[in-house]
Amino acid sequence: MQKLVAFVVLLIGCSVTAQNLTTDNAFGQNGHTITSIKNRQASIASLGLQSNKKIIACGSAFDGSSNQLVLTRYSTDGLLDKSFGTAGRVVLPIGTYMQYESNSVHILKNNSILVAATDGAKSDQHIVLLKFHPNGSQDRNFGKNGIARVNLPQKSVASSIAVQSDGKIIVGGKISEEYSLDYTDFLVGRFLPNGSPDESFGVNGFTMINFGTTTNRHVVSEDVVHSLKIQPDGKIIAAGFTFAEPSNSTSDFAMLRLNFDGSPDTTFGKNGRVITNFGRGEIAESIQLADDGKILLSGIYYYNDDASQKICLAKYNSDGTLDTNFGINGKVVNDFNNDANSGFAFASHLQPDGKLIVGGYVDNTSVDLFLQRFNADGTPDVSFGFDGQLTIDRGADETANVIFPLADGSLLLGGGSRRGSKRDFLLTKVKTHLKSNFKFGADSFSVSPNPFKKYIDVEFNMIQNEPIVIEVRDALGNNVTSVVPEKIGGKGGVSERINFPDTLSAGMYYLNISAGDRVSTVRIQKHD
Repeated sequence: MQKLVAFVVLLIGCSVTAQNLTTDNAFGQNGHTITSIKNRQASIASLGLQSNKKIIACGSAFDGSSNQLVLTRYSTDGLLDKSFGTAGRVVLPIGTYMQYESNSVHILKNNSILVAATDGAKSDQHIVLLKFHPNGSQDRNFGKNGIARVNLPQKSVASSIAVQSDGKIIVGGKISEEYSLDYTDFLVGRFLPNGSPDESFGVNGFTMINFGTTTNRHVVSEDVVHSLKIQPDGKIIAAGFTFAEPSNSTSDFAMLRLNFDGSPDTTFGKNGRVITNFGRGEIAESIQLADDGKILLSGIYYYNDDASQKICLAKYNSDGTLDTNFGINGKVVNDFNNDANSGFAFASHLQPDGKLIVGGYVDNTSVDLFLQRFNADGTPDVSFGFDGQLTIDRGADETANVIFPLADGSLLLGGGSRRGSKRDFLLTKVKTHLKSNFKFGADSFSVSPNPFKKYIDVEFNMIQNEPIVIEVRDALGNNVTSVVPEKIGGKGGVSERINFPDTLSAGMYYLNISAGDRVSTVRIQKHD
């Protein structure tokens, strides 16, 4: 057993001035990487990380009439990895007439890449799943030549993807109602690892929920999933918005919880559904799950005849009731401090200390990235940025659609950068000054066997939620292998087997477990 050894990471100088946050100037060009996609209108919608710490960006490129699915890969320093796809890019004619589609990516444990997207004409959209090898080539054994098409009676759209511990794939989105193509229902589907629908879930693999009424599907409403998460107990949380006619003239937060078999969880809200009205028009864009079972939604609050926007948050108990200790009766509506009359909160990240970071963009004289941090009780964290808010302006119009946390406490922001009529992929990296307690059950972990021949087993017990990375380096500091455990920083026991190639030379190596700004290291010995 090895005792914990901690060190403080030296934060790199900043190009923005803000307490607790700096752009990582060693990443890309002054913290930013811009990638052009065939001179199209392009934007990142989702991010993933392979075990070698290479970054996968997923989005779309629009030519004025149709979209193409786009994947790019970057090294840890933000440079485009030209060994991926064609010159660092994968571009496929999968898309519809919609600009900036919400294509969603998930990286599997073997570094394969899963994507949920939407294909087809305006009147005939349908969900497609795609699988790629780690290098960006299509996995022809998945679906039909790498693509699994979903044939539902009405048109369907994908917006979010997640993968269960058993490898089954969950996709959230929307499906047009049978009685009116202009109105939609929540759609959650489950697929087998080969891309075929899992018929043990819902009805033939799908659950469709109308928030307009629980009994009469003829009551029309527009219900859309924007985000989904899988709880530790296997239940599925999906959130977005509902707009019901004629009872409502504006949209509300809508949230659904499903049991493992796809049936609505009747212990949650009303028949598995929760609707939250802030008083205007609201859309939930992002979900975060807290360690204590509580749920945080963040999104956009529309006012002034939908011409202006604010941030809105809601926090719920595990049964779907609002947590009255958060904000005002469980809800927060927050203005922008820079007098912007338009702003959008698309993404969020829940820190291990319970503080919530939301991100998107604000539109004043220019469009800029923004981040805002809230305390666990919903009040703005005034120690962050300027009164809790930070804008990042790099001279163009910049937007952020996704926040992706890294094990060292830094954040990746994915979105778009526009100059004139052209928009490119934009990837930004910021470092937070978050201190990591990095606590295990007994401030220790076990490694066996040591010395080893082909593999080692790493075991420890986490007592707080914290993202972690396990890596092995040689005596010169070169990376041999990296692993992001399936149970990333969850409370309780973590066990991970690390297999080594037969070509690995005998000798001394260093096993590092990193979290936040600390690392624990133990020497391991490879013998013949």
